[in-house]
Amino acid sequence: METPPYGTVTKPAVASPAKEYLSIKEAAALSGLSATTIRRAVRAGSLPASDTGTALHPHYRIAKADFFAWMEKKKGGAGAPPEIPVHKRKIKSRHFGEI
Repeated sequence: METPPYGTVTKPAVASPAKEYLSIKEAAALSGLSATTIRRAVRAGSLPASDTGTALHPHYRIAKADFFAWMEKKKGGAGAPPEIPVHKRKIKSRHFGEI
């Protein structure tokens, strides 16, 4: 086997294993949501993640299995949206009294 010339960068012969964790940006791109939405879900505790950063600069990593479970849980159904109750009340006007 021939050795490469000095200063040449070579790639390892072993293939890297598949990524098991996603960053906030990767999760956002994969889901089609914004990075802010993913970060809010992580901070709220609804999306489990590991913090690999510091207290002042967190670096969240989300397990793919947890991410896909969260997406499945958040998936909306085909049903109609819920009705919002409308409360009718009398309007008081300082010029006309009750309307």
